[in-house]
Amino acid sequence: MQTQTVPHLQVTPQVQPLARERPDPLLEARLEAMCEKGCRLVWGDIAALERGDPLPETRDLTAVEVRWLLAELKQVMSVYGARCTAG
Repeated sequence: MQTQTVPHLQVTPQVQPLARERPDPLLEARLEAMCEKGCRLVWGDIAALERGDPLPETRDLTAVEVRWLLAELKQVMSVYGARCTAG
């Protein structure tokens, strides 16, 4: 990250986070509920969300919330690797 120097003032560009640092507790609860469905179903949910298909759990969410949920699901499932795959 480059820093621009102006006489008597130092400006550092702001970096926008990709996800909220403290997500809504209701989103966290929804994530946990989705994960409780089991890894094969979660992989199916991930595939559906990547296609842009709504799920019952995401119908009332904003696009930003759905992207957050999808990213979190992927992160959780990355722990399992090839031990549990869709299909």
